[in-house]
Amino acid sequence: MSCEDWERFDSLVESIAPEAPTEARAKGIVIARLIELARPLQTAQAPLD
Repeated sequence: MSCEDWERFDSLVESIAPEAPTEARAKGIVIARLIELARPLQTAQAPLD
């Protein structure tokens, strides 16, 4: 990932940190939310075969 992407990721983790018991959990929550956001994009794309 680019430096800018890492900075955005870290910013998202910081925003989740107060509601997560650990930093690892905050990162997991952010990753899960990013995956959920990406799903509509994946289903909208044409099949690769």
